[in-house]
Amino acid sequence: MKQHSEYVAPCPPCDCTKPSQNIWTETPPARPNNNLPVRLEQESKHTTHFQVPNIVHYIWYNDKPSPFKFHHMLSVLSAHKFINPTEILFHTDNEPVGTYWDRVKKLPKFKVVKRAPPKTLFGEAVRPPKFYTSHSNVDRLKVLSEYGGIYLDLDVLVTKPFDELRRYVCTVGQEQETKACGSIIVCSNTSFFLYMWMNAYLDDYRIDEWAYNTGKVPFNLARRYPHLVNMEPTRLNRPNFNELDKIWGPNTFNWQDNYAVHIWYRLWKDRSPHYKGVEPDEENVKTLNNTFGQMARTILYGSPQFIASDQRTP
Repeated sequence: MKQHSEYVAPCPPCDCTKPSQNIWTETPPARPNNNLPVRLEQESKHTTHFQVPNIVHYIWYNDKPSPFKFHHMLSVLSAHKFINPTEILFHTDNEPVGTYWDRVKKLPKFKVVKRAPPKTLFGEAVRPPKFYTSHSNVDRLKVLSEYGGIYLDLDVLVTKPFDELRRYVCTVGQEQETKACGSIIVCSNTSFFLYMWMNAYLDDYRIDEWAYNTGKVPFNLARRYPHLVNMEPTRLNRPNFNELDKIWGPNTFNWQDNYAVHIWYRLWKDRSPHYKGVEPDEENVKTLNNTFGQMARTILYGSPQFIASDQRTP
């Protein structure tokens, strides 16, 4: 089977993402007490056909080659296994390194897209973030505006197909009572909600406030314009970072009901009492007695059950 590990230039969106009309220039018929276009009023509604292309996007910005870790590989393998995308596009300016990176590059649908961190939006300069890796906060929206598809953070594990979510023009997940999370975004490149969210990075980019533009802004937009987005309350970003015991501790939950689980890898290492100084790998997850272990075994072996230590990792 042919391997696709070479750099490829970004391509125009596929036919299934082309808008049927120009949402910026059309003059829609007026409706009582509502000046929004008729088409936009329907954007949060579930349809019988797919509105989002089955393309998975990851973004990796680093100022030097950095190791691709075991949980990064698990994320890519989980998307490949459960979403079964037409492509997995890995957007980067500096490829990661290591055996786990070598493994994901062998996936038949995996492609590396050479890309630089964004400096402009809509022709206007965008402020640089505090941390180089945080360029992905802006670029995940820009990538979706170009291609459409499914954006995933690299500490997100997919647990079942996203087909139902792809029937909405745009879906984001709620993380807390008053905050969404940009770790998983399922969106058409014609979504009006997506462009409003992007615009906030020009008018209200708070680089000093953690998760403001990736969490608070999309939540407030969804609260004000619920007809423009499907807000998934529990099955994308719950458990949240205040519930790490459900992922890394003994308190498991019904993760099979989720579309995905954000495992909060960095926060687990930084603040969780369940981090004991040992990071997971393909060997110790065979007998790891928590939700992460169950998910890892399902992704690697097809079953959440404990694996004999002498069984070969596929």
